[in-house]
Amino acid sequence: MKLAGTILSEAAGLGAGLWATHYGQYGSATRGGPSKVDVVYGSERITYAGADHPDVLVALSDGALESNAAAVGPDSRLVVDADVDGDVPEGALVVPLLQLAREHTGKPIAAGVTSLGSVAALAAGITADGLIAVIREKLPGRVAEKNSAALAAAYELTQEQIGASV
Repeated sequence: MKLAGTILSEAAGLGAGLWATHYGQYGSATRGGPSKVDVVYGSERITYAGADHPDVLVALSDGALESNAAAVGPDSRLVVDADVDGDVPEGALVVPLLQLAREHTGKPIAAGVTSLGSVAALAAGITADGLIAVIREKLPGRVAEKNSAALAAAYELTQEQIGASV
């Protein structure tokens, strides 16, 4: 998630010319522990790095859904991983983010990148191509290609769900 936050804020700030920042909270485990990242970007200066009322919220676990669902407002979009067993609110998009990460990269840790695919499909000012450009700058050759494919797959599935819900 830390890398996903960096990629999103760089795509917004450097790629799209917007003001951008990100703030992360990470558990004591290096990988696989609880983590959260807020990315704030827009056309005006950022005065607070937290996303109290996000435009898009992605929950990859039951705990993440339970602890962050209250932040989802009437104009927010909620994306929930297909493996979440909790009470998924009506209107949420259920996308197999962890499964796509495993299929394309062989590693569930790439779910941060698949989350970015859903964000690109839902958030203004960010494109999948812009995110992929940052991925290619940050990650080495084959790793970048696998992560780019994972992002694109999540983007497409999210787009399909948006079309189906219209």
